[in-house]
Amino acid sequence: MRSDCLSYNLGGMGCSASVIAVDLASRLLCSSDNRNCRALVVSTENITQNWYRGNDRSMLLSNCIFRCGAAALLLSNRPSDKRRARFKLLHTVRTHMGANEEAYRSVYQEEDDEGVRGVRLSKQIMQIAADALKRNITNLGPLVLPLTEQLRFFCNLIARKALRKQLPLGPLRQPLAALTRTLVRLPLVASIVGYKAVAAGVPASSPPKAASGEAPKPPTEDEIQAEAAKAARDKAVLAKELPPFVPDFTKAFEWICVHTGGRAVIDAIENNLALPPHVLEPSRLSLYRYGNVSSASIWYELELVAEYGNQCGAEREGGALPEGGKVRRLRKGDRIWQIAFGSGFKCNSAVWQSLKNH
Repeated sequence: MRSDCLSYNLGGMGCSASVIAVDLASRLLCSSDNRNCRALVVSTENITQNWYRGNDRSMLLSNCIFRCGAAALLLSNRPSDKRRARFKLLHTVRTHMGANEEAYRSVYQEEDDEGVRGVRLSKQIMQIAADALKRNITNLGPLVLPLTEQLRFFCNLIARKALRKQLPLGPLRQPLAALTRTLVRLPLVASIVGYKAVAAGVPASSPPKAASGEAPKPPTEDEIQAEAAKAARDKAVLAKELPPFVPDFTKAFEWICVHTGGRAVIDAIENNLALPPHVLEPSRLSLYRYGNVSSASIWYELELVAEYGNQCGAEREGGALPEGGKVRRLRKGDRIWQIAFGSGFKCNSAVWQSLKNH
């Protein structure tokens, strides 16, 4: 390369390095000092360097799931490149949980008891990834979700806080919780906040009332335990009746590309975001064909979307196809959401808009 080319090495960023590199390149290209410039982003995975030769099971797992792979993309702020560009970058949102020790060590390079170096994967990595994704979409949602979904999320949040008496309203918290419990059962309000009634179980029996003129008897230990059990049961019922609202991200994006960390990762995101089965077929097909190629995986998936559209499920045995069998390709104006997880622990998102029909 020319001597005036700036080079940045983002090694050690894990499987989310590609989105970090895109974010860095976009910030450089948006600078007034870098006009009419291009940036080359290269995402690679080389399993040789971190190949583990020991016998620790938690460190042997990385030998089984990663594969060698690479992808490259060219970003530009030149007006003359607009007619040739395939996609336009809309947003990048980065979430880093390194301040939490458990999250920081969930994917960690170290030596085992015999001094053999490798990467150890924590058993809590799926829960940590779920927490990172929740934080990421909390920041991403206001940027991409339609106003109706944002309003439902806000109403659900207020209703849950009111039911749990967490609003800073002093003596009004108790009557407000009772009022909210009544309102959320109304059909219109229930549809807005996502209320789903469940069986509340048999409530604990109330202590007998004292006869007139007699002093009330202090509650016995059994009665105190019964009341505590009833309160815990009511809290569990409320958590089931009014869980956190999950926005419908299919209203914000036409295509979603999830990092191919494994089948369990894809299944967890599909369940947590309540996505139709065919939406994540590009991720499943990429995992089926190429394995986990780390930070390059989201670009493999984008190419599969461009090639097969919503028919990726037909390219592998047991794949899911959209209901009704309607064929759809990547079109001009479509929005693509890329989600990548990485060591640290990190969850990063990039949102693109297609500028051409594919």
